[in-house]
Amino acid sequence: MPCLEAAEFEGKWKVVWDTEGGTRTSEWSITREGDSIKVEMHGQVFEGTVADNRIVFEGRYHASEAGYSSTMKVEGTLDGGVITGRGTWAEYGMTFVARRPD
Repeated sequence: MPCLEAAEFEGKWKVVWDTEGGTRTSEWSITREGDSIKVEMHGQVFEGTVADNRIVFEGRYHASEAGYSSTMKVEGTLDGGVITGRGTWAEYGMTFVARRPD
């Protein structure tokens, strides 16, 4: 039986990242694949899971601004329709807030 919690995460999200290099924005498109999820961001796809209102995903991310690729790991918690959390990319740490688009 597919994870019912994953359905709460499905769809589009506007994400504001607080990074060491300043504020960045992106959009996530989250789809459920059985008990796992796929997150598309900037045309790149990440795989992950959802449990206990927490989302965890990772994958290889190419940042054109930086000019290279590295593993991105993200984890967040859904509360009141907002996902907050943290992530890493290469040696950089960041936090984020994700909300549904208007």
